[in-house]
Amino acid sequence: MSRKRESGCEYRKRAKERSEKNEELVKKIPKIDTFLQKGDKKQKVDSTELSEIQQEFDQPSTSGNNTSNKAESIMEIPEQVESCENPKKAFPEISGSSDNFSDDPALWDEITEELRQNFINRGIKQNIDLLDFEASRRNYNDRVRYCSKGLFKTRLKNAETHTRDFLIYSASTGRLYCLPCRLFNGKGPFASTGFNDWKNPITIEQHENSQNHKNCVLILLQRQKAAGQVDALHVKEYKREVQYWREVLKRVVAAIKALASRGLSFRGSTEVFGSLHNGNYMMLLEFLAEFDPFLADHIEKHGNQGRGNVSYLSSSICEEIIQIMATEVLKSIDQEVTEAKYYSISVDSTPDITHTDQLAFITRYNKEDGKPVERFLGFIPNPGHKAEDLYNAVIKMMEEHNFNFANCRGQSYDNAANMSGIYNGLQAKIKEISPLAYWIPCAAHSLNFVGEHAAGSCKASRDFFSLLQDIYVFFSISTARWGILMKHLTGPSVKRLSTTRWSARYEACNSINQNWKEVVAALSEIDERDGSKTGSEAKGLKIKLTSLETAIMFAVWSPILERFDKVSEAIQKVGIGIDEVVLYYESLVDYILGLRDQFDRFEERAKINSGFEKYRSEERRATTRTVPADETRVGHTALSGRENFRVGVYLVIIDYLTRELNQRKNCYKGFAAKFSFLLKLQSISSEELGVAVTNLISSFPQDSDEKLHDECLHFKSYLAQLEQPPKTLHEMSTFIRSDKSLVQVFPYIDITIRMFLCTFATNCSAERSFSALKRILSYLRSSMSQERLNSLAVLCIEAELLKKLDFEAVLQQFAEKKARRKPLLV
Repeated sequence: MSRKRESGCEYRKRAKERSEKNEELVKKIPKIDTFLQKGDKKQKVDSTELSEIQQEFDQPSTSGNNTSNKAESIMEIPEQVESCENPKKAFPEISGSSDNFSDDPALWDEITEELRQNFINRGIKQNIDLLDFEASRRNYNDRVRYCSKGLFKTRLKNAETHTRDFLIYSASTGRLYCLPCRLFNGKGPFASTGFNDWKNPITIEQHENSQNHKNCVLILLQRQKAAGQVDALHVKEYKREVQYWREVLKRVVAAIKALASRGLSFRGSTEVFGSLHNGNYMMLLEFLAEFDPFLADHIEKHGNQGRGNVSYLSSSICEEIIQIMATEVLKSIDQEVTEAKYYSISVDSTPDITHTDQLAFITRYNKEDGKPVERFLGFIPNPGHKAEDLYNAVIKMMEEHNFNFANCRGQSYDNAANMSGIYNGLQAKIKEISPLAYWIPCAAHSLNFVGEHAAGSCKASRDFFSLLQDIYVFFSISTARWGILMKHLTGPSVKRLSTTRWSARYEACNSINQNWKEVVAALSEIDERDGSKTGSEAKGLKIKLTSLETAIMFAVWSPILERFDKVSEAIQKVGIGIDEVVLYYESLVDYILGLRDQFDRFEERAKINSGFEKYRSEERRATTRTVPADETRVGHTALSGRENFRVGVYLVIIDYLTRELNQRKNCYKGFAAKFSFLLKLQSISSEELGVAVTNLISSFPQDSDEKLHDECLHFKSYLAQLEQPPKTLHEMSTFIRSDKSLVQVFPYIDITIRMFLCTFATNCSAERSFSALKRILSYLRSSMSQERLNSLAVLCIEAELLKKLDFEAVLQQFAEKKARRKPLLV
């Protein structure tokens, strides 16, 4: 049977009775002063009085229909408590003094542990209740000055005043002492002889803010807490709760680091623990809880309580921690750039899934060990495609990260006109504010352009690559055709032409070259089985493929594209230097020139692979031109099919490759030549060295000095003593930075190498960031905000720095924002 609900009048009557009863009970509880020691007097709480209070708690209420709950527990009061008079003060002042120890710090001959413990238990008597400070009299040129009570207080900028509880006045010497520093071996006059320079009271403030003083104060506070102060139990409980929530956050941060470093999604359609649709973040916490009883218990108690209840497991907390972690990673990058001094920038853009143009911003600098690194700083949305818009976006990003424009030594973009224009391009506008920021075109893009121009140099070459794409499209659009092809293939399947890396066309060319007969057999089977349009397409591809000219094109382009692909992969490495790019380009030029006289070898290989002996042009009837009446046929010579292909196709391709490689190489060779003398120290003459050093100083007048010439001569002798001297500037930088003394002996050589290595050779890091962009901003996450996109992109791309990120740094940042919700700060 349900109880009858009280009326409003009856409820107010019962509430008034409970209030009166509580007031009477409070009056019977002894005040806190009765438990505190004053001087040498010690008061004890009457046990009969405590029992009466206990009985008041235990007696049930007999009024009304409701029965009051019994008190679950009462405050345990010790029989005898020794503590300070005012627990809110950091150093409580005492009214009496000990018989064994004087309150005058100048009279302490020796600081013993007994002396320390005495003042830890008693507190501090500042001796400021004097009628005057006559003993502190000191004569100055302008006037006589004394100690004053105003020195025992400090005034903050917001007009608040705080008491300097740590100061003690010595009546015997008229000087001020700092008790914590005096007791725990502090530094300065406040801990030894005392302070009496009343004309310069700012010295007290300086001492108050010193790290040594703060350490001594913390030691005293810890000793007081350990001695059993009034708030010791509260402090212990507070620390226990702080530790609990920090342990929760450690697991949350670990889960976020794991997901963010892989570019995985976090949230699902629900935020309920136990649901199959709660996303990767909650799934990972549930997985950890299976092996972590602490986290399992926390999820059970706080996991699904909803809004208004603190659990630190919600998506909002997850987003805040993601932002904090990204900020910490960017701070570490900015700090490294500041320490490295010299840096370069690179930008590149791509549209995302929402058709928003995202401009990736990359910076390159040298680490402390001398190795160059490239770091991602974020995506800039919709910067525009005009050079002026790109310039404003880049400058804004550099200002946000406090980059010094004067220290920028390089910039690298693709070869688009808005980037590479020498008058109105982005590189020209950057050089207006940073004249030493040399523009280096991306070596990987340049290599792609070399192959692209060579492939389009003649009709036969264009038709060849079009045939490769047609074969792939023909088989890939139908599962039945693909099945027939797989039945015949024994090697790699056919590949499509790469739309981004031209050198990757090697895979498409090589796959058909290795399976030339198998592909022809698959086309023949489709032609025989299907008499419709599909059969006609297969027959047409077969006719194009089965010719000696096509076989030679496969034999020629396969090794060339393989060399291009290997070089492209090598120059896309982060640590690549411009000097190494020059070497790769020169090696390709020598390789291509060596192929000019190798046509017979390619022709023989093509005849063996295809089985054809004649050129298709020789099998067709020769056409003759009608000769006008006033013209004769004398002097007309027709080339054979072989010579026509060699001269009109093969040599054209070789010449185009050679010319384009030399043209692109000169862009990098001119910049590398400024620094190449460092690699020739053992063979270069003194005159040539002097000229090279002079040219470098004229190019970088703010960074180089004439002392560089003497350092080079000294470094030349030093390298001669080594069994294996460094061969590249990269190795030389690592060698010098491995020994700090070498940096001090050869400072300008170190500066020169750092400027060279911080310059981009390619902007492939920006291209690689686009892969992370596609993983993070996918179709199902297309509504993501730009701030969250940048945070997740930084954590994913810079996973190396994220892995090194200290848990405590993240927790401290989070605690400063969220300590009002739950205790997180120690």
